[in-house]
Amino acid sequence: MTDKKKNLRKTISNNWFMLKLIANFSKTYVGIEIFRSIAGSLCNFFSFTYMYKYVLNTIQSGGGLKDVLTYIVTMFIISVAYMIFDEIAEQYHLKKSAQIESFLQKEMLKKAASVELACFDDPDFYDAYSKAIEQSKQAQYIMWHLDHGIWSIVNVVSMVTLIVTIHPVFIIMALIPFAYNLLVGKKKNNISFERNMKRMETSRRANYVRRSFYLSDYSKEMRLTNMYRVMLSQMKENIKELDNIAKTYGYKLMWFECFAQFISEIVVYCGSILLASFLALVKFVLPLGDCFVVINSITNLSGSFAWASHTLIRMDENSKYIDNYRRFIEYEIKIPENENGLIPNSPEVLEFKNVSFSYNNKKVVDNVNICARKGEKIAIVGHNGAGKTTLVKLLLRMYDVDDGEILLDGKNIKDYRLSAYRSSFGTVFQDYKMFSLPVTENVLLRKVTCDEDRRIVEDSLKRSDVYDRIANTEKGIDSILTKEFDSHGEVLSGGEAQKLAFARLFAMDPPIIILDEPSSALDPIAEDKMYKNMFEVSEGKIAIYISHRLSAARMADMVYMMENGKVIEKGTHDQLLALNGKYADMWHMQAEKYVESEGQL
Repeated sequence: MTDKKKNLRKTISNNWFMLKLIANFSKTYVGIEIFRSIAGSLCNFFSFTYMYKYVLNTIQSGGGLKDVLTYIVTMFIISVAYMIFDEIAEQYHLKKSAQIESFLQKEMLKKAASVELACFDDPDFYDAYSKAIEQSKQAQYIMWHLDHGIWSIVNVVSMVTLIVTIHPVFIIMALIPFAYNLLVGKKKNNISFERNMKRMETSRRANYVRRSFYLSDYSKEMRLTNMYRVMLSQMKENIKELDNIAKTYGYKLMWFECFAQFISEIVVYCGSILLASFLALVKFVLPLGDCFVVINSITNLSGSFAWASHTLIRMDENSKYIDNYRRFIEYEIKIPENENGLIPNSPEVLEFKNVSFSYNNKKVVDNVNICARKGEKIAIVGHNGAGKTTLVKLLLRMYDVDDGEILLDGKNIKDYRLSAYRSSFGTVFQDYKMFSLPVTENVLLRKVTCDEDRRIVEDSLKRSDVYDRIANTEKGIDSILTKEFDSHGEVLSGGEAQKLAFARLFAMDPPIIILDEPSSALDPIAEDKMYKNMFEVSEGKIAIYISHRLSAARMADMVYMMENGKVIEKGTHDQLLALNGKYADMWHMQAEKYVESEGQL
């Protein structure tokens, strides 16, 4: 198959894909738009183009005024009726367009929420994701070009039928812009697409710079260092790059448009006037009505031909944009939901069995064996980069293991329904996030539906020792967190935010608890209190604590010491101290930090 045929098939396939998505959302919308285009084109033809011919030729041939008035009145009534319909359809179109864009973006966001974590570690994923967001808007162009394509086809068929009866040579003249568009349109589209892709990439970098100036994550560094100068310099480079893109591609596109205007306005329009006038006024072979129709409609016909070719060309351009959206939405998820999978029921045993995992061709987990039973508290400790957090990601099936298996109650976790399996876990990560939403939703991580939900929020905040801080705000548990969208929003300190993150666990009451570096923002006294609360709430559950700080290890039933992705020591806290190995060295290095807290507790 030739490249042209492959490209044509892809163009048709992509446009048909998007049209089906829109039709799946609303067949009524698609039907109304198609009818609107056909009716509008016919109404325009009979109200203007054909009416000039009919009226002038009827008068020239001595026809009656009654026939002329009857035609004009009939078309006036039809035109008014169509105008009313068109206005109603336009309001419906505006409403549905926004809904369709929202629907397409929602589908994309659902896809983004379901893809495996590895996608978020891939820079190309973010590039594809940002382009897909933009391309979700392309659906409106699909319908717009479909509407105008249908309008153009109906208009062309009507006028060609009319003008052929006048003189076929005018059809040839009208086809010139159509031929021009077909010849150069593909090249023009490629230039336009390349320009837009480069602009999108540069704009994404510029948006990152803008975010760094107002997001709290960057606020201290931006104010206390010269990083803001670096970012301003980056912004200048982005603006310069955008300017270069506009110049580089703008001039190329300009010449395409100028030559198209020359062909349409000079060659076709002026040539048609001269030829029609010659046939009517010199040769006397063209009635005045027909002459007027040709002069009045040849540009319209030429424009319709050009627009029909333009629609075909834009379908090709749309296909390039839709391809970004389609590749993203049709991405085959590596860790899919297993609808027929098992449902966890009061888990008893969780086990890593000879588990290995590599990331970017580097082994980060190497033949790990860990077992945690209901009622046990397991601590996995080690220096940063030892592979501890990767174990959590494997356990939650954000990644799948390369070798070995993870078992829940003796069953491979791949055999469970993914959503049900993950809902068995309550997890607090080191890099937890606060959402710019009410405290209630930040704790429940869902909408509040009843008074019982509010009671759960209050109880959870009390158990995580942050209730007083929240209760003393103006709106209490209904306070919005962060000031990103609310100037009266509450900004929590690192320790307060971490306690609120713990409140999520109390609210969920899951059968398996995972804390991944949970106390990084807490002082030793608050940390010790937090762990006592957490060990209390984890009674009768499977509890796993991941940390490079060993304060939790004293209270754990079993401690696993990791280094370079391997478990190098395991045992109770006392057993590992007696072993006098890597764990003992790490403990003694940190011990003095906890002497004061132990003396006060």
